[in-house]
Amino acid sequence: MFGVSVDNLIDIDQKYYSLEDYQGNVPRWCPGCGDNAILASVQKLCRDEQLPPEKTVFVSGIGCSSRFPHYMKTYGFHGLHGRALPIAQGVKIRRPDLKVFVNMGDGDCCSIGTAHWIHALRYNMN
Repeated sequence: MFGVSVDNLIDIDQKYYSLEDYQGNVPRWCPGCGDNAILASVQKLCRDEQLPPEKTVFVSGIGCSSRFPHYMKTYGFHGLHGRALPIAQGVKIRRPDLKVFVNMGDGDCCSIGTAHWIHALRYNMN
């Protein structure tokens, strides 16, 4: 009636996620470890992209860097050494609506998990 476009209206029911919505347990990494900076960057990314924590999953293998799911206030799975990618693929196949992230160290990715890494690249699930 007044020429107002419905596409430009703000959804007042939409929740805004703050940084605290993604901060889980307090990290126990060594002071100065680069994992702390990566965690902070990923939490900021989730906030900036407004990823709903209940629709976000972090999957990891073993090692210091793979404690990542414990430090995010999202769903997470701390799996076996070298098997984070197959687990993440299974999650994505079963629940394609979820945002799935994988956190791996060099051993997970380039040693025992090399075959899974190549397989994941070939399938390009996301």
